[in-house]
Amino acid sequence: LQSNTLYDLYISDYCDTSLKTGPFTFRTDCYGPFGGDYTVGGPLADFPTLDRAIEQLKFCGLNNSVRLLLQGGNHFVTNPLGGFYGFQLGYTVSIIGSGYLGDTLQKVGTRKEILNLWGAKKLILKNIYFDMSNAEIAVWMHKGCKDIVIDSCMAVLHNFGDVAFYGSEVNYNLSLGLNVSN
Repeated sequence: LQSNTLYDLYISDYCDTSLKTGPFTFRTDCYGPFGGDYTVGGPLADFPTLDRAIEQLKFCGLNNSVRLLLQGGNHFVTNPLGGFYGFQLGYTVSIIGSGYLGDTLQKVGTRKEILNLWGAKKLILKNIYFDMSNAEIAVWMHKGCKDIVIDSCMAVLHNFGDVAFYGSEVNYNLSLGLNVSN
């Protein structure tokens, strides 16, 4: 069983296994709170996907700063990336790509943005390529984002009107090394 995961349990009669009762839904305990370096993606990584890593951090919290080290390839984030339990103590979450064009964030579903930072605080994005081929916004920062650092990232715009990094109601910090081209 995986940490912090919902499961449905069905119980069947010993004499007649076709008679089942359920589902009885339960959630497994968290392995966290988290702190330190964790690998993401690949068969031997701490987390199989970036989506799973963020889900675990959001629900289990932080007890120190966390660096999510992407192991190459294509990644996606399904849900908005908001504050983590523990950021108010000064802990930072860093999502760090493996190198130049080594890790790509892609859009999921019908959303306009690749990464939705809804109220995120103390977040660092570094060495990430944002695949804008079917997105209008690479990173959307809103709802009181604060202390956001985007460093050495690249977003190639494909259409007139596309926006690499868009913020409203935010206090963010864009580091040097940002590369936006069309």
